Amino acid sequence: MAASETDPRNAPQHLELARKILGGHPFRSRDLSAAKVLGFVMAAEGADTLISSSIIKLRFAGGGSVHRYFLATGPAVVWDLMGRLHVDKITDPIVGRLARDGGRLPAIGALDAYRDMVGWIVPDSRGIAVHTRPSGGEFPPTGPIPVDGQWSLPTRTQWSESLPWAPPPHKIAALAAPLTCPHCLTPSTSFRKLARSALVCLSCSQSFEHSTEPQSAER
Repeated sequence: MAASETDPRNAPQHLELARKILGGHPFRSRDLSAAKVLGFVMAAEGADTLISSSIIKLRFAGGGSVHRYFLATGPAVVWDLMGRLHVDKITDPIVGRLARDGGRLPAIGALDAYRDMVGWIVPDSRGIAVHTRPSGGEFPPTGPIPVDGQWSLPTRTQWSESLPWAPPPHKIAALAAPLTCPHCLTPSTSFRKLARSALVCLSCSQSFEHSTEPQSAER
């Protein structure tokens, strides 16, 4: 599905709709073209995909060729991936299990036989980055992308014209008194701060609600 960046099917409002869907905007689709693109996004070897303001770019994991698809398919692809992650909203970079039973688009060919995969979705001011990889039998808890370790972002690409393959810089909240993570029970005065009123433990990478404002400057 070759696509020119001047084609009306690559108008920027398709990216804006995809962003709204990430924010919880109601959406439904039976778009067979989007289902075909989803098949490439969910390729068995994994893929790196950029939903930009003018086109969709995709490169299969381990491959060098860049494939281009119509941006108009992006909203339905994002909607399907959210179903596989079993989430209603994505406001920050997220990693999780892309479960076959959560798929929303109609199955086409091999799409019906997909196994569960690991997926990373990174909203950015310039677009949406999506990574998929085979699981190897293990899956991360659905939540914020760790800075390092097994579930950190796959190796960034070298496309000079593409979005950065990393989440926005982390904001670290420095607390005056130690706070114990409710998940791993590790006490700390430093946590990653999300856009909403939540903190992320730097030890286990899981988030939790916390309304107390930091007592010292963020860094």
